[in-house]
Amino acid sequence: MRLIVVGALFVAALAIVLLFELTSHTEPASAAASAVRVHATTTTPPASGVTAAPPPAAPPVEPHARAMPSTRAPTLPPVVATPTDPIKPKHIDTPTDILRWSLMRAIRNTEPAVIDCLDKAKAAGAVVDGTAMFAFYVTRTNAKAVISRASVEASPFPDAVNTCIQGTLASGELDQELPDGQDELRVLRTLVVDKGAITQYKLQSFVKP
Repeated sequence: MRLIVVGALFVAALAIVLLFELTSHTEPASAAASAVRVHATTTTPPASGVTAAPPPAAPPVEPHARAMPSTRAPTLPPVVATPTDPIKPKHIDTPTDILRWSLMRAIRNTEPAVIDCLDKAKAAGAVVDGTAMFAFYVTRTNAKAVISRASVEASPFPDAVNTCIQGTLASGELDQELPDGQDELRVLRTLVVDKGAITQYKLQSFVKP
């Protein structure tokens, strides 16, 4: 009985020793294998001398459809109505207007003669300055407007100057006839002289005497 127990203990001890030896030999091997696998996965392969070609460029993408022009009608600007100027009636000269233009032309045509009168007065040493008014009469003679006579209405000039200017429109004929119903007119002309020079010479008025 004692021998059986001793033998069992011996066998148990031997089994423990063998198990220990087996465990000590297998663990380093598995650790080394694991280390080799880790090294293999973390080690970067050596770079080769060949440069990798770049990836081919992507072909241009064609548009699926071109933009179609708009077929909508263009918008026209609003039409702004511009007010039209009222047409003015054409002016038609009356017989009185025609007579006035004729008298103004007669007075203007005598201006050179009036200037001669003033020049003669200055040459004689006379002082001519101020405003004077002279009259002349127009009568109907043989269907014509004729200047029949003249007068001095008011004048600050010397008598010789007044007589000279009065005579510049004491006779003659107008280029227009007198209106119907008018057989004689009294016409006034105004003369303004400043230091021997004419500053105004115009028709003042015309009325029946």
